[in-house]
Amino acid sequence: MLGVVFTEFLDFVAAGHGEEALERVIEEAALDHGGAYTAIGLYDADELRRLAAALAACTGREADALLLEFGTRLGAALIERYPQVFAGHADLFDLLCGLGGHIRDVLHMLDPQADAPVFRGEVVSPARMRLDYRSSAPLPPLAQGLVLAAAAHYGTPVSIVAGPAPDARADVVRFDIRRR
Repeated sequence: MLGVVFTEFLDFVAAGHGEEALERVIEEAALDHGGAYTAIGLYDADELRRLAAALAACTGREADALLLEFGTRLGAALIERYPQVFAGHADLFDLLCGLGGHIRDVLHMLDPQADAPVFRGEVVSPARMRLDYRSSAPLPPLAQGLVLAAAAHYGTPVSIVAGPAPDARADVVRFDIRRR
């Protein structure tokens, strides 16, 4: 997983809960490197799960709810950092249908052996699409938060229902996305 995800998560914790909470989260996550991340490094996604679990223990909130909230914040930061990715797409559905290629390209620039998540979008109607998400280190709430951030960027209110994709591998999550 890209280091920018981790650096943004640590900023998310500090901004929302304070530096003291950030120190507790890093300590409780028991990371070998003490939470020192670089934005362009690649790290094990399990570390993000451990950080989210530590934040959940610190706040009393569910880890998935925190990852969803963080995903929305991360998405906004990525939109600001990489506007060219979004500029070539007419709307949210167009972006999501091409998302897998963008992520794979960025990860493979940093590490040709990187195991990129797979996104496959299908527009069902002008108001509805399905987005299938598969990853060797799945974090569906984070992915859903990223979709919500992209929807906000395009000014497209959406509702999203996540569940297993019928007739797919067990590790595929389907997001049913509807414009409101």
